[in-house]
Amino acid sequence: MKISHQMSSMKGSPIRKIVAMIERAKTNEKLISFAGGAPSLAPPREMMDELNKAFAANAYKATSYTSTRGMPALISDLCEDIKKTEGLHYSEDQLMITEGSTEGLFATFYGIFDKGDEVIIFDPTYVGYSEPLELLGAKVVRVKTPMSAGFQPDHEELKNAVTKKTQAILIVSPDNPTGRILSEESTHLLSDLAKDAGLWIINDRAYNDIYFEEPGPVPTAKYAYDNTISSYTFSKSASSPGIRIGYLAGPKEIISAAIKVKQYLSLCSNSWGQIAARAFLKIKEQYIRDVVIPAYRKRRDVMIDSLRTYLPDAKFMKPQGAMYVFPDFSTYIDDRDEELVQEDLLESKNVAVVPGKFFGENGAGHFRLTYVAETEEKIVEGTQRMAEYFNEFKSEHLPADALKPGDTSPFC
Repeated sequence: MKISHQMSSMKGSPIRKIVAMIERAKTNEKLISFAGGAPSLAPPREMMDELNKAFAANAYKATSYTSTRGMPALISDLCEDIKKTEGLHYSEDQLMITEGSTEGLFATFYGIFDKGDEVIIFDPTYVGYSEPLELLGAKVVRVKTPMSAGFQPDHEELKNAVTKKTQAILIVSPDNPTGRILSEESTHLLSDLAKDAGLWIINDRAYNDIYFEEPGPVPTAKYAYDNTISSYTFSKSASSPGIRIGYLAGPKEIISAAIKVKQYLSLCSNSWGQIAARAFLKIKEQYIRDVVIPAYRKRRDVMIDSLRTYLPDAKFMKPQGAMYVFPDFSTYIDDRDEELVQEDLLESKNVAVVPGKFFGENGAGHFRLTYVAETEEKIVEGTQRMAEYFNEFKSEHLPADALKPGDTSPFC
C-alpha cells in the first residue's frame, strides 16, 4: 500500500525515539535519564484544585469543545500576563490557544511558507524545526553558533545568510540544547534584519520563564513587534507537559491564518487544560520564583560540578536558562559514532543521553544532558557512571604499554 512521498522521506524525531526507549525501561530502577526534556516537578496544587472543582461542578462543560481560538477568558488573561511580564500590548485577536508550542509553530509554518522559501535556523538548535519545515517544501539555512562564541551567532554570517528567498529567522531563547540566552546585541541585530528585509522572526518561547541570572531573555517583539510571531507553552513553566496547552501571539493576519490551520489540525485545544492554564496564571510568578527556579538552578549547579569532577575533559558552557547543558565529549568518544555511544551507555550503564549530532552539524561530538529530570543524587551518580563507561572503554582500547606502572585510569 502507498504512503505519501513526504512521509516516506520524513525522519521521525530521534529524541522521541529515545524517550520511547526510556518509557519501555521505566521498570528498570537503575535507569538515570539525562535525555528527556520534561520537567520533573509536580504542577502547582492550585491548578489541580481548580480542575477538580470544574469537574465536580459541571463535568460536561469542563470537557466540551471551545472555539478554535480558545477560551475568551484565558486569552484575556494572557494579554494581561504578557503586558505585565514583557511590557508588550496585544489585543485578543492577536492571540490563540494551541496544543503546546509545537502546534503553534506548525500552524505558523503552514501559514507563512511556500515551497522554496528559505528559513534561517541556528546550528545547533532544537531538532523539531527542520523536518516540518522541509515537509512544507521550505529550505532550511543553518547559521553556526559554536560553543567558542557562547553559542551566539556570528553577525556577519547571519547577515550573509539572508537572500531574496529568505522569509523568516527561527530562534529559541533560552536555547534547546545549549541553554544559551540570545544576547541583547544579537536580538537587536535579528530585529533590525527582520525589519530591513521584511522577514518574520519566529520566536519559540518554550523556556521563556526558566533563566537563572539576570538579564533574562529579551523578546524580539520588543524591537520588531510587527515582524515577530511568538510561540509559548505551559509545559515547562507550569510543569505540565501532558496538558498540551500553549499559545501564539503575533500580528492579526498570522493568527487568523494559524486559526484556519488549527481548525483542520486539532479543531480546538482541550478545555480542561485551558481551565488549568487560567488557574496557573494566578500563581505563575510565585511558583516559578519559589519552586521552579531554585530547584532547577540547584540541579544545574550539581550537574556542572559533577562534570568538572568526573568528566574534566568535557568542555561546556554554563547554561543560562532552559533545562540542558551541552558538553563536548569529543576527547572521550574519539571518532566513534555518538548514536552508538548513546546506545551502549544506556545498555551498559543505564544512563540515557541525547547525541549532539541530532541538533545539527555543529553539535557533533556533544551530548545533550537534561539536569531537571533527576534528583541531585542521581545527577552525581549518572555522571559517575558516564565517567566509568569512558574510562573502561579507554582502558580496553589502549595499547598494552600505554599505562605506566601505578596508573589506575587513563584520565588521571
